This record gives sequence, C-alpha cells and structure tokens, in this order.
Amino acid sequence: ITSVYVTHDQVEAMTLSDRIVVMNEGKIEQIGPPTEIYRRPQTRFVADFIGRANFVEATVREVLNGQLVVDALGTTMRVGAPSGDFGEGQSA
Repeated sequence: ITSVYVTHDQVEAMTLSDRIVVMNEGKIEQIGPPTEIYRRPQTRFVADFIGRANFVEATVREVLNGQLVVDALGTTMRVGAPSGDFGEGQSA
C-alpha cells in the first residue's frame, strides 16, 4: 500500500520512510531514500534541514571539471561541486 505521511520530525521521517521528499517553500529540494538524503544532500537547504553534522569547513584549492579540490579535515580531497560559483582560496 502506497501512502503519503507528512511530518516535520526528521527522526520519524528517517525511521518510517522508504523514500523522503524534502520540500522548501512548496518546492521539492530532494527525493530519495533516507540514507541518500542524509549522506548526499543535494542542496545546502537539505543538508541544514537534516542536520548540521553534514557541514565541514573547507578551502577551495582549485576547480577541475565540475569538482572542487579542497583542503578539509587536515587533508586534500576532491568533491563534487555543489551549486554555486567557487574559486581558489574561497571557503566552501
């Protein structure tokens, strides 16, 4: 049986759902399984809505083919570029 359940309780949504739709001002920000929403938020709004544990301070070293090379957590890594314009030396 398919059903739609509306809640503002993230723990409840993560526990009960097969798929979650995160909305912001009436627009869909992301649709996906709970683990995908938590591990790979597609927008800053989704990351902030799910929890601040998703944020890591980083500095952009360079931009390469849709990816950012960043210094974060004491190491250098490549990450998928989120929406927005980023340049060298910028905080991300």
